[in-house]
Amino acid sequence: MSAGTQVDLFLDSLVDAPVKDDQNLMEFPFFSLTKQPRHDVLEYDDGTVKIRVEPGTAGMATIWDKDILIYVCSLINERIERGLDVSQTVSFHVYDFLKVTGRPIGKEHYERFVDSLKRLDATRIRTTIRTGDEGNIRTSFGWLENWKVETKDVPGRPEPVMSAVTLKVSEWMFRAIVKDRKVLTINSDYFQLKMGLERRIYELARKHVGRQPEWWVGLVKLKAKCGSVREIRKFKAELVKIIDRDSLPDFQMELVAQTGDMTYRTKDGREMVRFRPRVTRPSLIDDLAKKAEPKKKPSGPVEPPKCTTSAYEMAREMAPGYDIYAIEKKWQDVTVANNMVLEHPDKAFLGFVRLFVEKNQI
Repeated sequence: MSAGTQVDLFLDSLVDAPVKDDQNLMEFPFFSLTKQPRHDVLEYDDGTVKIRVEPGTAGMATIWDKDILIYVCSLINERIERGLDVSQTVSFHVYDFLKVTGRPIGKEHYERFVDSLKRLDATRIRTTIRTGDEGNIRTSFGWLENWKVETKDVPGRPEPVMSAVTLKVSEWMFRAIVKDRKVLTINSDYFQLKMGLERRIYELARKHVGRQPEWWVGLVKLKAKCGSVREIRKFKAELVKIIDRDSLPDFQMELVAQTGDMTYRTKDGREMVRFRPRVTRPSLIDDLAKKAEPKKKPSGPVEPPKCTTSAYEMAREMAPGYDIYAIEKKWQDVTVANNMVLEHPDKAFLGFVRLFVEKNQI
């Protein structure tokens, strides 16, 4: 066995595991939303939480750089769920990261990956947010404590090829993943969102919608939570573009003018933004039929479909107060009654849950 093969055996890979993000990173602004280098300090203070993000010489870590932290969070979470040991240090194939995050494979994108590591390493964060069993203190850290990229010679290639990366995430983030266990599954289509603000908006929608049927937030507060440096009118214009595109995975967003009879209102009188789960209107059976992709025509009785643990976790967030197992039984009865063989049972189940909640509000 070659040395390269031995190293490969110890590299982590997501394979088909769900992509996870830490809720602190979803709730609060920590990253630049533009690809142009941001050299000014980002400060956030909502009266309870304080955050100060100081950029390095190459600029502040961006929301695209954050993909590396999401990938590492997913790897650590996957090991926890499999009952394996975890540590702050993680090793993985750069190729796997590029594939999972929907990035092209090529020299340019490997070099961009290294640039992201440099910005994550150099950006400094001070915050009052505590993770794990940390005491009532303020903390300062960088996203990465150290990192290294390995290369290997490939026959026919004039230059060595980047193969693996080993990095050590901050203790603050590691405690959040391992001790707090406040991680959420995100839609892999997140990585296809091109605008930094669009990505940030999705994070907030995913964090707040799921435990409630909708989330209302004032325009000014949303701007602050995004960490946007735009003037409020320009921020609103960007928001309107995202609403018009209607491209957020899983969620729909709308801008609502305030009226006297609104349940949710702000003192500034500006528009509010409403987020809701993206739902379709056909019957449950029609919706399931669209999601069901028979691998082959069943020759005998169909077995009830089964879901993964991650699907149950998402279902509980989508339907707080409901008996998820009772909903699952109804879903299984429908699939068996209609002789369905599901290619993607998790997606079909979550679609069923959304429609069930919509039609049976409690």
